[in-house]
Amino acid sequence: MDILIRWEGELTNARIREVFGVQAVQSSRLLAAYIAERGRVLSRSTPRAAVKPTAMFDDEVPSTSADDYLSLLSTASVNLPGSDLVTEVRPLLLNENSELFADVLNASRNGTGLRITYGSLNNPRGTERLIFPHSLVRAPRRWHVRAWCDLRNEFRDFALGRVHSYVTLDQPAPKTRSDDSDWNKFIDLKIVVHPEFSEDHQRLLRWENFAGNNSMVLNVRKALASYVIQDLRLATDLKRDRPPQFQLYLENAKSLGDLFSVGVIPS
Repeated sequence: MDILIRWEGELTNARIREVFGVQAVQSSRLLAAYIAERGRVLSRSTPRAAVKPTAMFDDEVPSTSADDYLSLLSTASVNLPGSDLVTEVRPLLLNENSELFADVLNASRNGTGLRITYGSLNNPRGTERLIFPHSLVRAPRRWHVRAWCDLRNEFRDFALGRVHSYVTLDQPAPKTRSDDSDWNKFIDLKIVVHPEFSEDHQRLLRWENFAGNNSMVLNVRKALASYVIQDLRLATDLKRDRPPQFQLYLENAKSLGDLFSVGVIPS
């Protein structure tokens, strides 16, 4: 309900019934319990009016995103009134193999491995190797597994969609997440508007991306930083990466010189 009231601007009995699929009595109880819990940051003009957030709502209620709102609407068992007013246009290019996902997750949990045949642009037919995963990663366009690779003798990233075949192993992992220094190290990415834009463009892009601030600093795992840079299409070399194709610039790129050599399997 925090999500509904933040992103729709109000909360009513009817909307609770629509989204959560409950009857009128249940929705009334849920709304009453919510008002009892959040009453300090809610307002209501009359007992039957919609409940609205006050100016203090954002300060006291944990933040959520518009993606959380989309996810909530997608869980409804019926087509919700107004759900067509918000449209998702990001293409889903993921090869989501639930069996492989589950086996990788269990290997990560149990500290065991898998023998995989893995394809890449260098070897599209695939090479065989043992991997010992410790984490699954939802990158913007695909799922990856972070794992110790016996072929490369280091921690690497593997796209699940490029695993041609695999078998699970009971063999214990020679290295675990605690040994993955690039996973455990966090770095700051300082993002600014590309300096070649005019001042008017700079002002526009600062407002669009940083809520008017001069920059944004993201603290991310070193092992995952390259995915963030690619997804945000950040310029890292001002001579090579020029506007308008690149609107944002990784200002501290030079201090992260080894970033793109961090355990990522060639695409």
